[in-house]
Amino acid sequence: MGTAEREIVEQYPLVRAGTLTRWPQWWTIQQYKVYKSDQNHFVAFLNNEAGSKAFVRYHAQQDGNWLYSRDPTLVVDDLHAPDLDSYQALTNFLLQMDITWHVVLPNRPIDDPLRLMVDNPRAVSVTAQRDETWLRIIDVETVLNARTYNQNDPIILEIIDPLFPQNQGCRQISTHGAERSSRVPDASISIDGLAGLLTGSAYAWQLHASDALRLRSPGILPRLEKLFAVSEQPWSGIIL
Repeated sequence: MGTAEREIVEQYPLVRAGTLTRWPQWWTIQQYKVYKSDQNHFVAFLNNEAGSKAFVRYHAQQDGNWLYSRDPTLVVDDLHAPDLDSYQALTNFLLQMDITWHVVLPNRPIDDPLRLMVDNPRAVSVTAQRDETWLRIIDVETVLNARTYNQNDPIILEIIDPLFPQNQGCRQISTHGAERSSRVPDASISIDGLAGLLTGSAYAWQLHASDALRLRSPGILPRLEKLFAVSEQPWSGIIL
């Protein structure tokens, strides 16, 4: 990959929960894939007054003579768009190529808005869904205080972690962050359930249904939903 793509990712990082930094070896792997490929790869950059802020890298799916194919298809290898405007601009660029019938985006979040962005939502289909990120919390204090919360009314949450005793115990969580507490908990949650609640991959009511979350105070479930609410599903975007 070129230096330009790396600089864009560093200057305009994604802000979704679950996003991972693209480490040097990751870029090397992408370069190797392109080098070993027998297809032509292309990169389109989106510019603003300060320079490039987003890009899409893609190739034509091999199908004999692509120009005369009955089903010419573009496959997106990497699409980095740090905001909705840049995502709309790059997808419009791909969809307006008059020689292309299909565009394949192998790695998009499950709440991708593309279906609602086109005139015919049925033209967009999801052909597969896969796991992308596995999160095991090692340091509860650090992780709890690495995100923001949505209400001032504090909730006492008991963390259950049989593997790391330092994670066990109650934390008071509010818009001010999280801190240890000796008060009676409003709810108890397993360490794996906490990972889903923190990132937004699981709702409190779903965790309660699975017994990963146990309620101890009346009316606590809607308060938990509000406290941990997120606007986007987690996604790292680097499994290509």
